[in-house]
Amino acid sequence: MGLNMKKPHFNILYATILLFILILLKYSVLKLPYFWDGLNYMIPTIDFIYNNSITPFLWDYNLGHPPFFFIFTGILFKIFGDSPIVANSAVLLFAFLALYFTYLIGKELFNRKIGIIASLILLFTPIFFSYSALLILAMPLTALAIMTVYFAIKNKPSLYFIFGSLTILTETTGILVILAIILVKLFIEKKFSKNLFYYCLPILTFFLLIISNKIYYGKFFYPVGASLLQFNLIKNLFNLLLILKTIFFDQYRWVLTSILLLSFINVKDL
Repeated sequence: MGLNMKKPHFNILYATILLFILILLKYSVLKLPYFWDGLNYMIPTIDFIYNNSITPFLWDYNLGHPPFFFIFTGILFKIFGDSPIVANSAVLLFAFLALYFTYLIGKELFNRKIGIIASLILLFTPIFFSYSALLILAMPLTALAIMTVYFAIKNKPSLYFIFGSLTILTETTGILVILAIILVKLFIEKKFSKNLFYYCLPILTFFLLIISNKIYYGKFFYPVGASLLQFNLIKNLFNLLLILKTIFFDQYRWVLTSILLLSFINVKDL
């Protein structure tokens, strides 16, 4: 078997290999107790859903985060029981999806080898590897955002809408992914077309989310999150620099940043 296998067969094989590697590398940590955000607000919210009826209104427990991942994991608790293995495995599932759809994006934009290399680089990026079985929202958000980008590239509006909406319903900052895709589509098509309209539809999910917050809680956004918004130019610029530093350099993110910068270098010009 090699890279010349039929596409569907190879995709299934590679997905199986990725899942096997993830389970092999992370199995020993699936039993670890909750930590950080997982202990602070995530597991109390999931336990609330587990012990009560399913509801999207969870501000009293989840610090104003959208409900999708809490409901998803709460349902898993109802099926398999409430344990760290179940919760951490839910995150591991999203880590697998992030890796597999990174492979698919690389294959779609370039070729299969590039897709494989991209997914393996992501797997062994320290911050991704450490978060891949840790109960925090970063991994579900990453996976759903990557899936949204993939379905946008493949021009599959229905799947794009579903996973774009789930991205927003995992973290409201997911709206930035949607806006970025719309800008790229607009840049490529040079006009606002019917096709572009479809890619704006997840914005409706965002507005439905904040309107439901307003109706139920009397506020569009969670008070603590809203209070962090500053309209001071100097403070905003300083905060932007800190955010960019975190995104591109902290926690070994410099590894991916370095690879990105190196990709712009033409070896033939050296």
